[in-house]
Amino acid sequence: MKTLKIAVIFALCACLLPGTCLADAALDAAFEAGRVTLREFPMAGIVLTEENVELSEETLSNGNPAPSEDFSAWLETVFPFSVSPDGRSALLTDGARVLTWDGEKARELRPSSERGVEDVYGNLATVMRVPYHTLFVNGDRIAWSPDGRYAAAGNVTMAIINIKLFIDPFLIDVTTGEIIQLAAYSDKFFNGDISGAPVGACFSRDGRYVCYMLYGNVGGHRSALVRFDLETDAMETCLSVTDTDYLGELWELRDGSLMTLVDVAADRRKTGGRAGIARYVRTGAGWMRFEQKLSIPYTAGYARRLYYSEASGEALGMIRSVGGSDIFFLSFRPDRGFEGMNRYWCFGEDGRLTSVSAEEAGRGMRTDPRSTELVRESILDAILSPDGRYGLFRTVLQGAWHLRLVRLSDMRAVEVAGIGPEDLQVLPTNRIISRWSDGVLLLALPGGVKAFTLE
Repeated sequence: MKTLKIAVIFALCACLLPGTCLADAALDAAFEAGRVTLREFPMAGIVLTEENVELSEETLSNGNPAPSEDFSAWLETVFPFSVSPDGRSALLTDGARVLTWDGEKARELRPSSERGVEDVYGNLATVMRVPYHTLFVNGDRIAWSPDGRYAAAGNVTMAIINIKLFIDPFLIDVTTGEIIQLAAYSDKFFNGDISGAPVGACFSRDGRYVCYMLYGNVGGHRSALVRFDLETDAMETCLSVTDTDYLGELWELRDGSLMTLVDVAADRRKTGGRAGIARYVRTGAGWMRFEQKLSIPYTAGYARRLYYSEASGEALGMIRSVGGSDIFFLSFRPDRGFEGMNRYWCFGEDGRLTSVSAEEAGRGMRTDPRSTELVRESILDAILSPDGRYGLFRTVLQGAWHLRLVRLSDMRAVEVAGIGPEDLQVLPTNRIISRWSDGVLLLALPGGVKAFTLE
């Protein structure tokens, strides 16, 4: 079995609003004192046994894993890679197969025999051969329903980078272990059929809808917003008016509108085109799309990751240069007219944060990273806390690796202790994006599966 170089870090935090739980208060106090530390903590309380793990008959008949001692050894290879906002449900893997966890029992993921549409193109069958590698490769964000029963995901790596569209809008029910195919699309661009694969997903605040941002050939354009009604089992194509809304995460804002990243069309990348953020709003006349552009041109950089917290209304976006380095990030409020979006932040040589203008950011993204004229840390990974008050960043500069916790209200940064620089090193091509829910923070490390509290 291929050894996965990932790690899971668990932060004990049980509420959204600042100051209303002990874990938040403890983290605030530690941050104020400048002593934020990771403490090892096993498996977020998930205990797996032969009695509470349900594997398929096919898996057991193939002897993988075998009973008794071999089964116990196999259990040691299983780890959670996503946890629901309330911390009760989770998705687990041994590196190949996927299991669901509902707080009491782990079930091997299996296609639903009663729910969903017919797998007419064989896409679900393709996914089920190695579900972890195909559905969740490279750490795209996993969306959870408010009650933690359902999970959904997009996959930018498969759809955009590998140009493989065999991932349909799938829904995972952790209470049954079922994966449900909500729609069946062709994986071919030019055969005349509707084609598409989800690159982002989110659930509505009331839990009735799950929305997907598709990339392919749906509705006449390369990208389309679709919405599935969990009460009526109806799939709706909401809007398809652009080719460029496919860069990943999909978020519901406080007003019920949806937000995702926008790329720049290929024919405009050398002519000053600018990437940005799209909002999809449902009005009395139907769905409408609005766009907020970045203040730097595509030749300087574009947003590649986007995080949002409903609790604070704060959004966090990573800015990548066309050459491939991440130096700057955005911290802004989309619910307040995208307040703060034109300010670009970076870590200087001493790890302190500096705000620069769009013009300075544009120059910085084009600067040769080997130059000593402009010394800034590269951001390897980042995540926004559920309450939206902190950002966690993994950075590197000239071989020195750091894990920095940033309080977004005053942009003060504190280095996180309890983890060695060697444990932070990871190749960009092997990077798994961090995830932080109310009870769990997941972070990619090269040393294997580990768990910590953040104190």
